[in-house]
Amino acid sequence: MTPEQAAVATRAAIVDVPSVFMLDMATYAAGAELGFSGIDFYVCGRGGALGEVDGDVVAAAFVFFEPGGVLASWEAGRRVLAPRDAAREFIRIGHTWADDHLGHDVDEPAARAELAELCAAVASPGS
Repeated sequence: MTPEQAAVATRAAIVDVPSVFMLDMATYAAGAELGFSGIDFYVCGRGGALGEVDGDVVAAAFVFFEPGGVLASWEAGRRVLAPRDAAREFIRIGHTWADDHLGHDVDEPAARAELAELCAAVASPGS
C-alpha cells in the first residue's frame, strides 16, 4: 500500500468519524452536564491533552480556529476542570459515543495495534 492509498483508506476513520463525534449535540450536552458552555468543552477536551499550558499554545495547536475564541474558551473551560481532567472526560465521552455509534469489527487490542502499525509504517511524517 502506498502512502497515498493509506491516506485514502483511513480518511474516514481519521477525519470524518472524530468530526461527527465532536459535532454531535450529545457531546455538547455531556460537556454542559460537567459545567462547560458552548465550545469550551471541545477546546478544553482537545487542548487538555497538552496539559497545563498557556492559552497561546492551545490556540497555535488549533491552527484553523480564530485564536481569540480559542483563548476565551480555554480560560473559561479551565475554570470548570483542569485541562488534563477535561481531556480525560472528552476521551471518556468519546469512547461512549464510539460504543453507541460504531461497529465492533476489531475487538482485540492486538489486532487494533497491528492495524495502527500498518498505517504508521506507510505514513511519512514529512508529508
